[in-house]
Amino acid sequence: MAGCGVARRPLAPPPAQTTLHFLVGAPAKRAAPANPANSYGSVKRLLGRPYRALPRPELARLGFGVVEAFDGGAGLWCPARGEALTPVDVCGVLLASLASRAAEAAGGPLGGAVVTVPARFTPPQLAAVRPA
Repeated sequence: MAGCGVARRPLAPPPAQTTLHFLVGAPAKRAAPANPANSYGSVKRLLGRPYRALPRPELARLGFGVVEAFDGGAGLWCPARGEALTPVDVCGVLLASLASRAAEAAGGPLGGAVVTVPARFTPPQLAAVRPA
């Protein structure tokens, strides 16, 4: 789970300098009840999938706003910023947090990492994981 407080990444091609501020993991879960519209979970479901192909009942269960992005994909609406984030951006923040925690636990920088994805992921979903 991630929560967006001060996030910056529009759906248009991003500027060179962006600042992302997210709560990740347990702190995000604790903050979610107080700020559900800016809290995201199950984002990997949206990776690489066209917005128009997303089942509406599934979107209703997510608990946050999903809008159509400029490229036809899904965008996660962030009311705190008045703009949408891409699922790739949110997953990237989560993976960066995991890498940071792993490096801290290992006592130094990591040489690499392996990211696993569900077997049911389609080629566009797999391709969306790489930039994250």
